[in-house]
Amino acid sequence: MTTEEHFGCFVKDWILPHIASGAKTLEIRLNRREWQVVNVGTRLWFNHAVTRRVTTIRSYSTFDEMLRSEDPHRILPGETPERILRTLRRLYGEL
Repeated sequence: MTTEEHFGCFVKDWILPHIASGAKTLEIRLNRREWQVVNVGTRLWFNHAVTRRVTTIRSYSTFDEMLRSEDPHRILPGETPERILRTLRRLYGEL
């Protein structure tokens, strides 16, 4: 995928305002086949409403490892790491 292409993705409605405001700057996705076409520079098009450019891609083995390495407020602004972990496990299951 070239950097000029948009990759459509969906987030829960309550998350979109955090992305639109710039408060949520870190998107968490599992490394599934459909996401492997996304590269640094690709534009993500959230819910057909908000576009953001991918600036980095990092991989982690578990959600716990990711939460130890990343600022939780960039993932879900205003939430604790524990609540973020529960939310991620609810959305994606146990890793």
